[in-house]
Amino acid sequence: MIAYISGFINHKDHENNSIIIVNNGIGYEVTVKDTTIFKNVKVELWISTIQREDGITLYGFVEHEQRKLFNRLISVPGVGPKTAVLVLGKYEPEEFYTLVKQVMIDMETDSKRDVQMEIGIKGIGNVAAIKIVKAISKVLSS
Repeated sequence: MIAYISGFINHKDHENNSIIIVNNGIGYEVTVKDTTIFKNVKVELWISTIQREDGITLYGFVEHEQRKLFNRLISVPGVGPKTAVLVLGKYEPEEFYTLVKQVMIDMETDSKRDVQMEIGIKGIGNVAAIKIVKAISKVLSS
C-alpha cells in the first residue's frame, strides 16, 4: 500500500480531479479534492490506496488529518471514496468534526431533523448523512 508520495506534478486533469506526480521516473495518478491548489512544483501528499476489481486508485491529501477523515468516512457502510472526497472538498477535518458534534446535539432534541441540509453536500441524502454523523460521532467519542 502506498501511504505517502512526494514528487513533481507532471499533469493536471481538472475533469477527473487528478494529478500525475512523477517520482523517480514513475508517474502516479492521484485523485485530489481540488487540482487548482497545486502548482507545477514539488508536492508531498498523504495517500489512501483503494483497491477494487477494476483497479487501484490513489487519493491524495495535503494534511494527514484529511487522510484520517477520508479513511473514517469510507469505513461508513454505503460511503465510498467519491462521497468522502465531496465532504473533504467542503470541510476541513476540524470544521467537519465540529459540525458532526453540533448535528448530534440537534438530533437529540429533534429526531426528524433534516441532517442532509445541515451537512449540505450535494449527492448525500438524509439517510447517508445520518449514518455519517452517527459513525463519525462514535469515533470522536471513543
